[in-house]
Amino acid sequence: MASDWHWPRIIPLASVMGMIFFLSHQDGGTLGKLSLPAIPHIDKAAHFVMYGTLAAAALYALPASLLRRYPHRTAWAIIVSCLVYGITDEVHQGFIAGRDTSISDLAADFLGAAFVVLLWCRKQMKSLPFPVFAGR
Repeated sequence: MASDWHWPRIIPLASVMGMIFFLSHQDGGTLGKLSLPAIPHIDKAAHFVMYGTLAAAALYALPASLLRRYPHRTAWAIIVSCLVYGITDEVHQGFIAGRDTSISDLAADFLGAAFVVLLWCRKQMKSLPFPVFAGR
């Protein structure tokens, strides 16, 4: 199984993690020199999209054999990993001027990651020739 790892597939995952860190390190209300649009809850939508992208990058980084062999464990591991990264991101934001920690941001992070992983799980179940829960 170790030979199934393709190390270049980790580059998108590291890139998304770096982008999240970079964006969370910006002063409150701005993304570098850009101002956030005055749309209600736009920051929650951004969290949802970024952490959905993080989950997709994690799914891409993992070997297909691992995803096929342990789909449920992998799904939970990715969701929990994204949640933990979201927690560290919120703690990091607490040290940035004009930023603070937010449970609602963390909820958007979790929901974005869970949404993408659940879409992946649904696709996996449709591609299996037998019901996933038949043996339980």
